[in-house]
Amino acid sequence: MDASKAVLFFNAVSIAALRLILFCAKLACPNNNNIKIRANEANILLVEDNVSNQQIILLYLKNQVKKIDIANNGKEAIDRFGQAKYDLILMDVQMPIMDGLKATQKIREYEEGTS
Repeated sequence: MDASKAVLFFNAVSIAALRLILFCAKLACPNNNNIKIRANEANILLVEDNVSNQQIILLYLKNQVKKIDIANNGKEAIDRFGQAKYDLILMDVQMPIMDGLKATQKIREYEEGTS
């Protein structure tokens, strides 16, 4: 495969992956059954401690979404979640300071307390 075809393939896969992620996010959101998320309007919080993984994900998504913020651990994710509205949070599981499972639990508790 030559370079131009590889780039086109990469872009097509990234767009399809983002649409699938947004669709799954809609299904996973228990309180909002009528959510409609357009990729180009999505505000995403990426929670990932590995800089290489951050760069790969940004490469995939940066031209497909409105905004991507980065948190390097679960504690930063909770802080950012309290400061901005996100349509989708992409959360790593194993991270320093606070792992993704604990951060997700705290975010869900916050959501339940404000609804």
